[in-house]
Amino acid sequence: MSRSAGLLLGFAADRLLGDPHRLHPVAGFGQLAARAEKSLYADSRAAGSAYAGLLVGSVAAAGVVADRLTRDRPIAKTLLTAAATWAVLGGRSLEREAEVMAGYLEEKDIVAARGRLGHLCSRDATDLEADELARATVESVAENTSDACVAPLLWGGVFGIPGLIGYRAVNTLDAMVGYKSARYLNFGWFAARLDDVLNLVPARACAVLTGYAAGRAGGDVADLAAGCAEAPESERGTGRGRVRGGARPAAGWDEHVRRRGRGPRLTRRRIAADGAGHPAYGVVGAASRVRRGAHRRDPGATPATYEGADMHLSQRPLRIALVRHGESEANLDKSIFERVPDHAIALTAHGVQQSAETGRRLREVFENEPVRVYVSPYLRALQTLGALGIDDLIGSTREEPRLREQDWANYQDTEDIEQQKKLRDSYGHFFYRFTHGESGSDVYDRVSSFLETMHRDFEAPDSPRNVLLISHGLTMRLFCMRWFHWSVRFFETLRNPDNAETRVLLRQPDFRYKLDRPFEQWTEYEPTERERSAWL
Repeated sequence: MSRSAGLLLGFAADRLLGDPHRLHPVAGFGQLAARAEKSLYADSRAAGSAYAGLLVGSVAAAGVVADRLTRDRPIAKTLLTAAATWAVLGGRSLEREAEVMAGYLEEKDIVAARGRLGHLCSRDATDLEADELARATVESVAENTSDACVAPLLWGGVFGIPGLIGYRAVNTLDAMVGYKSARYLNFGWFAARLDDVLNLVPARACAVLTGYAAGRAGGDVADLAAGCAEAPESERGTGRGRVRGGARPAAGWDEHVRRRGRGPRLTRRRIAADGAGHPAYGVVGAASRVRRGAHRRDPGATPATYEGADMHLSQRPLRIALVRHGESEANLDKSIFERVPDHAIALTAHGVQQSAETGRRLREVFENEPVRVYVSPYLRALQTLGALGIDDLIGSTREEPRLREQDWANYQDTEDIEQQKKLRDSYGHFFYRFTHGESGSDVYDRVSSFLETMHRDFEAPDSPRNVLLISHGLTMRLFCMRWFHWSVRFFETLRNPDNAETRVLLRQPDFRYKLDRPFEQWTEYEPTERERSAWL
């Protein structure tokens, strides 16, 4: 009775509260697992089995101890089970992401939908159209319905607290190391196989529940049941994990039933010339409504188990550091623009000192591990790189013109530029275009193009765990605006970072990134919940 009540309370807590923004237990386990990987990693199945066995065994043992200590204390057991259930479920966050995607597709905002897809899966969305974006979202919702809702509740119902947290530990490790990459092919084999085994029954149960829910939502239950039975082997799952290249049990059954509930396969749909009334624009919202009809919650904590991805999430760098150049001659004397090209302005002695101090801090941030550098070709940025004093960590350096300063003019008329700055303040920093230069939106566009290049670089097997971008204040803010999909209104309130100041994007256990700290704001504006979620 205590177990059932605890599961219900935990489910209700997830429904009402969603994931905690800080100190999430699953995130904490992910950080612990990342540290353990550094110590235990070896390119062998034996090492991977020991790694997974140690972490999962420890978590499960803690669950057994907790279960036994509360055996004769029903209230304590109920509350502890409720806390564990709430910790392993994370459906509200994923449902919110699905609804955001539905909104973008219904509004036919394909650009925004492409940018938002990264919140759900690792697929390269650059060339995806509405039907493909809808399918990717439905696949993500389908797999995670099984992986982080039905499965933990099922194992929690059977084994109590040990089943809840033990399963979640396995699923998290699978998301971290269960990939067919050069690094994890052997090391992640055991975690991926164990996750596959634990999902065999929940995946099929999830398919049945989804069919029932779709029937209540107006679908054809008989057709859905037949679809489950007729699902091709490639969609049902074969028990082979990602490390073997086969379909995962959690993905195919539920996904197939969801697609049966919507008629033709999404990949066969095409957008009409005007896009009006196209079924792709409603399918994502329908998927989310099916989930609500089933009264099941999906995970927001570790949505990193996706098939068909062009890039494994585990290959993303742990840290992406942004650095503004040190103090330059132009920071002290604006008239220098009248006689020296912007790209040729050098650092001051103080700017060199600032950069050296930043380099010492970055060495600690990077934990003395290799770094890939992208640097603006402007002299002050190149001199900042040289002054950091981390040459021994740098594996490769690329001069990247798309990270340059905003183009204002050639040789600048100081008085004219000052007048234009005043106009920019009233017009808006993002949209105002200098007479012989760029607008903030122009810089945003080239930063967006650079991001595509950088993501392709992440796919390399030898991609380092640290990335460093040395650029300029406006470019840094626009990089973060593009990465986190901030609104123009929010961007307009942000101050430039100081010279040699940094912002670091830190990879979280769910493979999303958060800033180590926010930018300061110079006008009053309350960021939205989504905008606030960009930093720790």
